Amino acid sequence: MISYLARWFKARSTTPARRRMGRFLGIAIAFVCMLAVTLQTGWAQSLPPSQVHPIPAMLTQAVQRLEDAEVGPGDYFDAIERKAVGYLIWSKFPVTVAIDPLGGDRWKLQVTAAVVEWQRYFPLKIVSTPETADIRIQSKRLALKPDPKTGKLPRFRSAETHYDVLVSEGSDAKYLNHRMTIDLASGQADGVILSVARHEVGHAIGLWGHSPNPEDIMYFSQVSKAPLISSRDLRTLYRVYGQPTRLGWAIK
Repeated sequence: MISYLARWFKARSTTPARRRMGRFLGIAIAFVCMLAVTLQTGWAQSLPPSQVHPIPAMLTQAVQRLEDAEVGPGDYFDAIERKAVGYLIWSKFPVTVAIDPLGGDRWKLQVTAAVVEWQRYFPLKIVSTPETADIRIQSKRLALKPDPKTGKLPRFRSAETHYDVLVSEGSDAKYLNHRMTIDLASGQADGVILSVARHEVGHAIGLWGHSPNPEDIMYFSQVSKAPLISSRDLRTLYRVYGQPTRLGWAIK
């Protein structure tokens, strides 16, 4: 690769000085590329292998109640995205959630209600320490991003969830973990804030994808009648937590 790039730059230079410079640049670029590949390979080799964590007991019990009540089957597991580190699921419970106090009392009340709804099925704990919380919910108005194809600005975006992968120190080793941040705009109607928060918390606890069914809380768009957490939402979350992931395991 190095010799190829060197010859390529040299062939496109018109003077001896430029040819020497072209050869140097070709070698330098090839070296940087090879270094990047080496570092990336080394990092990938240091990642923990994908393994399955125990499924939260609350979630297992919730799905079992659905089976006992013979609630209709179905899920949208195929729509859940698997990242390079595996499925974005938690391994230590309860998962802590910090809610931004700057969003105002009305905003905070609606967001808290959404977290409480999920607490019926999943181990979440509301805390007042955002710097250490697993999930942070921030009052933040999202900037409009133009469509890369048309250049047009989309409609108002009410919320967005994003994650960061990080290495944390344990008592015996370093662990590969993640952290979720939800940006949720204030100034919306109460029902809208509640529905959007319910949807985004679903992303944050592992439903990294969207349902094609408008009766599910993880439907990809807002609907006139906001759905509650459905049996399909719970079954999908249950299946996700039965999948292997690199997150939560010790790094070699």
